[in-house]
Amino acid sequence: MIPKKEPKFKLELTEEKITPKAGLAMYYEALRDSGIIDLIDKSMPAPGSKRGYSPSAYIAPLMLMMLGGGSCIEHIMEIKNDTALTKLLNLNIPSLSTFGDWSRRLGRKGLKPFSSIMDKIAINALRLDKKRGIHHSYGLHDNKKRINSMPL
Repeated sequence: MIPKKEPKFKLELTEEKITPKAGLAMYYEALRDSGIIDLIDKSMPAPGSKRGYSPSAYIAPLMLMMLGGGSCIEHIMEIKNDTALTKLLNLNIPSLSTFGDWSRRLGRKGLKPFSSIMDKIAINALRLDKKRGIHHSYGLHDNKKRINSMPL
């Protein structure tokens, strides 16, 4: 017979929305607070219309999707459909067809500004370490994650 023990926690019903992706909120806040979201919006091509999404409305969900283990563009929907996360971060994520239109419109040349964004991030990180008196040897880890599109 298994001895009965009281659990060290209590369970309660709640009406609050919860998310299994709460950890992604920390990454988004770090992107926003470090100025990377603004840098993306300033460096990437602006939408063609006044009503279009900002560049970060596409790039930030892609980054969150990859950080959350996603591997294909359809996994964006896991973030978009997570109402607790999108409400918490005040995200307005485009539809998959809008993502497709955006990526075709940009083409390969449209992502060139992204390399300058990465350079600026690296330079700022090195300056911050120098200011803090941190002296490290840095290596380059090139982890190009490919985002696949699922066949229909």
